[in-house]
Amino acid sequence: MSEAAIKDFVLPTADLDTQKAIADVLDKETARIDQLIEKKQRLVELLGEREARAINDLLLGRFVNQGQTVPSGCKFLGKLPLSWKAVRLRALVSHLGNGFVGPTRDILVDPDHSDRVPYLQSTHIKWQQIDFERKPYFVTKSWLGSKPKARVEKDDLLIVQTGDCGATSIVDDQFAGSGCHALVVARPIKRAVEPRLLLRFLASQIGRAKLKAIETGALHPHLEVGFLRDVLVPLPPRDHQAALVERIDKEIDASRSVSEVTTISIDRLKEYRSALITAAVTGQIDVTRWGQTGEGDKRLDQIQEEMAG
Repeated sequence: MSEAAIKDFVLPTADLDTQKAIADVLDKETARIDQLIEKKQRLVELLGEREARAINDLLLGRFVNQGQTVPSGCKFLGKLPLSWKAVRLRALVSHLGNGFVGPTRDILVDPDHSDRVPYLQSTHIKWQQIDFERKPYFVTKSWLGSKPKARVEKDDLLIVQTGDCGATSIVDDQFAGSGCHALVVARPIKRAVEPRLLLRFLASQIGRAKLKAIETGALHPHLEVGFLRDVLVPLPPRDHQAALVERIDKEIDASRSVSEVTTISIDRLKEYRSALITAAVTGQIDVTRWGQTGEGDKRLDQIQEEMAG
């Protein structure tokens, strides 16, 4: 916007007494809204902390009432139930190695290429899922056929090696047969470990802490495959693992359901705060009667009821 346009900008005006009344009402009401937003933001933080603790307890078998425990051999894991084991990652996977590492400018093809196949990179590894829609990349099937180590299979775990080290996702039916770039591919031995349990561990607070501890490089954090091989994984008996994953998933779903509603409520409060300011300074509401009518309380209560419903 030019200086001339700014000078010609028309502002709503009122007498000084009305301006003071508007400022007083807005100071009071926005402070109330900000306080409520802060409480809800803290609730989201507490939900995340509670979820992390609950998942840690489940992964370490602290819900198992057996009385006896055994040392895991790892300070990150502590003691485990007597029927559990601490097993190195290398014993739980048939393959642990890098996808293709090298320049991509000559291998990527357009999304409408007839011979295309998805090419997964670290940017796609989000929240234990593969987020491919935002920035899709493709290579040809023929190129991928010449790079078998870069091809992923269903239930492979993809671990970010550089940058957001340790972020992990699992390959589902949609991306089976895709290629991957500069990611660590871990192929679980399914008779030994439930792939989703391995995913939940690596993505958990304790799992990420362990991966953080083996990072190399101060300026550019990096995970070495050799160090990953020796990561200890807490492992219940194989026939108990699927049920454990279900318990973890229920904990995640319950926590994130409340967190999602709370986050939506925060957004609504921010929208209301902005709309209130606009209405007050443009004369759409009578600030002299605002406190008397209790409009602020009514609107905040309405937002709360809508979110609760």
